[in-house]
Amino acid sequence: MELSDRILLVDDVPENLLLTEVNSTLTLFKNTCRQSLCMVN
Repeated sequence: MELSDRILLVDDVPENLLLTEVNSTLTLFKNTCRQSLCMVN
């Protein structure tokens, strides 16, 4: 994928918002995995 294509894709989304969204999704995923592991153990 070309860099210009990626810029076009996220052009209408503020970069900070995008990063925050990714970070919160990752955090949620990690917490869910941790809870699942605790339940298994």
